[in-house]
Amino acid sequence: MVKRRTGPKSERWKAKGKWETLAFFLSGFVLALCLCMALSGSSATAEPATRIKDIAFVRGVRSNQLVGQGLVVGLDGTGDGRRVPFTRQMLANMVNQFGVSFESRQLRAENVAAVMVTAELPPYASEGSGIDAVVSTIGDAVSLRGGTLLLTPLRGADNETYAVAQGPVSIGGFETRGRRGGQIKHQTAGIVPGGAIVEKEVPSTIISDGKYLTLCLKRADFTTAARVTDAVNSHFGKACAQAVDGGTVKVEIPERFANDRVAFIGEVESVTVKSDAPAKVVMNERTGTIVVGHDVAVTPIAVSHGDIRIVIGKPAGETGQGAPPEGRVAEVSGANVGEIAAALNAIGVTPQDLIAIFQAIERAGALQGRLEVM
Repeated sequence: MVKRRTGPKSERWKAKGKWETLAFFLSGFVLALCLCMALSGSSATAEPATRIKDIAFVRGVRSNQLVGQGLVVGLDGTGDGRRVPFTRQMLANMVNQFGVSFESRQLRAENVAAVMVTAELPPYASEGSGIDAVVSTIGDAVSLRGGTLLLTPLRGADNETYAVAQGPVSIGGFETRGRRGGQIKHQTAGIVPGGAIVEKEVPSTIISDGKYLTLCLKRADFTTAARVTDAVNSHFGKACAQAVDGGTVKVEIPERFANDRVAFIGEVESVTVKSDAPAKVVMNERTGTIVVGHDVAVTPIAVSHGDIRIVIGKPAGETGQGAPPEGRVAEVSGANVGEIAAALNAIGVTPQDLIAIFQAIERAGALQGRLEVM
């Protein structure tokens, strides 16, 4: 029988083996981490591909707005007062339908509120399905808490009834924050979750001339329309798509999908394409928010705004000689809006001044893109 040596030397070899194993795993982890960072960096610079269903929709597939007028009852004295006569009239008309006859001036409507009910009927909503209904007061009611919406027909733009809403009103989702950080519930609007029952379906036609499907871009762009056309034709291996204009692409349904149009539409929507967008800078003057689009360039120009001087590139007539300018100076060698905004922020330019500077650059014709102020 051979006995295992457990002396100090053996223990040192054990410890050494553990450290070597740990170092091996750590080196592998670092290598994998570096590889992931390299891959993420390269993918971040690449232009992302988007599914057609995310940038376009099929013509004929759309939602419809519904509206109705009704009553919310069961309020704890927070309903409409006597200064809202139409609430009492609506209540009297409703009660008369149940065989009770009296005049509206005999009613007290503190527990009742007149409301407008709105809903959005999604495409292909089946009869009997439920959709959410939004309830909003139209009188001087203080709160809808604890109230119940009575049977309210919801009509479309053609004055046809497509849904009927009824049920308890929930106001839990309507909350705002006060100046001191407390939550203030918006008491005069609420939701009846799933309380509008679809009574009539909206017919939709998505196929024209028996074999054509029309894709409508959410943001019209000729480059994107051309790319969508090329991507669809490449996917199906034939010239079945044709761009009509910058916002519309017409697709002919192949013969093999003649009896399975739903599968064809799903396959078209899953095709990926690299969408394009115009160079644009969006600024919100109230909040100071600035959003810079892709490839927004600025030609060389010099701008003076108060004590701020901005030199972008080397504009004509700029010799570089003379006394140094007073005030804050921002010199930008690049021609990218992001670099200009970063340089101006570095010298402490306020958002309002930043917006005024970009407006001046845009009016001078140096901004190679569109400036939109919200």
